[in-house]
Amino acid sequence: MAVVHYLYEQWRQYGQAPPDAFAGIWDEYSAMIARVPEDRRHLRIHLGHNCWVEPEEERFLTNEVIEAGCIVGTAPQLAERLTAMSEAGLDEIMILPTLATKEKVLRDIAGKVAPLLPTPLEVR
Repeated sequence: MAVVHYLYEQWRQYGQAPPDAFAGIWDEYSAMIARVPEDRRHLRIHLGHNCWVEPEEERFLTNEVIEAGCIVGTAPQLAERLTAMSEAGLDEIMILPTLATKEKVLRDIAGKVAPLLPTPLEVR
């Protein structure tokens, strides 16, 4: 949901429309947030941000939203997508697993995804 939160802030503060992949949830999500008093809205928008999903927001996590806002898939699919993104100019990604899964996720990326990439990953 963090990407939806970010897109909402971009829309609210700068008038930037969200990408088409979010069209199916946008009106309903915006209406839900609009019901929150303005002086509490920023806190509500980012509630659970990067840690959990609020139960009332779960309905907005459609496959299309997840695929547009995250990099998900099998190791070959991840490597293919990262390679394409690198070729388009991406030079850095952030991996944000939960604390409970952090070690496994990082081992899986190092052991299953990184070997499929054309250039080595730089870890910072």
